[in-house]
Amino acid sequence: MHPGKRHSPRDRIARERGWDATIVLAEPALGASLVGGTAGMHGVVLRHGLHSGTPHEIAGQVRSELGEIRQRARAELVATAIDAALAGARGAVGWHDVETVLSEGRVHRLFVDAIGAAASRPGDAVASGVDHLIAAAVRTDAEVVPVTNGAARLLAPHGGIAAVLRW
Repeated sequence: MHPGKRHSPRDRIARERGWDATIVLAEPALGASLVGGTAGMHGVVLRHGLHSGTPHEIAGQVRSELGEIRQRARAELVATAIDAALAGARGAVGWHDVETVLSEGRVHRLFVDAIGAAASRPGDAVASGVDHLIAAAVRTDAEVVPVTNGAARLLAPHGGIAAVLRW
């Protein structure tokens, strides 16, 4: 938030409800005006001519858009964790560092590309594998976020795992 900058009621509502993505089913011009200008939100205005249908039919039509939003959001979160780790802030990447902070109970959110992490696990790793990492995260009430696609590609140079730390 910029000092002195006024935020719209949309911004306030989104912030209060913890929204970071919105799908608006509307005419494109109206939908763009509803989504546009809301700070820090991803918006998708569907242009598939959705004018009617049962909730189930509409859900089927928006499923791919929801998946794309989810993938973008996960990639952004992974990038934030990697940036924090590389800056020496509240992040960790790679098997050794992530296992260390997990054992200290410092992990807030664990990102795992199960395929990449399993393939990159060092032979001398203390843990028995990805399942051990996930179990350790759950024991300390950390959120476990499985990633694929773009987020997994971001994790590849780091052994398929990263974490955002509590402190």
